Amino acid sequence: MRQHAALLALSFALAGCPAVGYETELGDCPDGSSITWADASAAFDANCTRCHDSSLTTSSERLSAPQGWDYDTAELARRDADESWTRIYTGNMPPDADMSDEDKAVIWEWYSCDAPD
Repeated sequence: MRQHAALLALSFALAGCPAVGYETELGDCPDGSSITWADASAAFDANCTRCHDSSLTTSSERLSAPQGWDYDTAELARRDADESWTRIYTGNMPPDADMSDEDKAVIWEWYSCDAPD
């Protein structure tokens, strides 16, 4: 019984671990990475630009997302990569849906590789 409880506790603990491909903080660019903005932009478009797009100008259009925090171009998406990643990793963004592990991994790699064009 004690082993069963320990295994159950371990499985719950592991369920909260990040998927392979990204970490809590931005890190070193993976060896052999060829990631570009074209790869990352698809993940940002799927999860972020419905609120964080520079063409959205009113608070209601942006669903209260602050002006200046936009992800519709590489230049804009590079703004404060650490803060953006923290909000994504902790699940604060996007607030209305869960971002897939695949999209998180792409964004983590793009930021960790110094956000190449």
